[in-house]
Amino acid sequence: MKLDQQTGQSLIRAAMRERHAPGKYDLFVWRNERELQSIAVAWKSYTKRTIDLENVANGDGGEIPTNAAPLPNGIERHGACYVGSFRIEKSLETNES
Repeated sequence: MKLDQQTGQSLIRAAMRERHAPGKYDLFVWRNERELQSIAVAWKSYTKRTIDLENVANGDGGEIPTNAAPLPNGIERHGACYVGSFRIEKSLETNES
């Protein structure tokens, strides 16, 4: 699966708007029939990923970074493309009355 840069950036921005705890995250995407699905996976620490990346050859002679192990939601190894990483500095709190 190929994603253009604009789509990748839009997916990362959407993931950042979700209510994640402070920390670093990798974003992986895959196609479920015709729809793109995604999951943000928290890093173990600020220097160690939970899921390592592994390049897989694509049909164009290039390589695509993928998940080197199954994802927490059960997507198999190499079943999702790595889109990018992001960091959440602090949680946004809302005041509810």
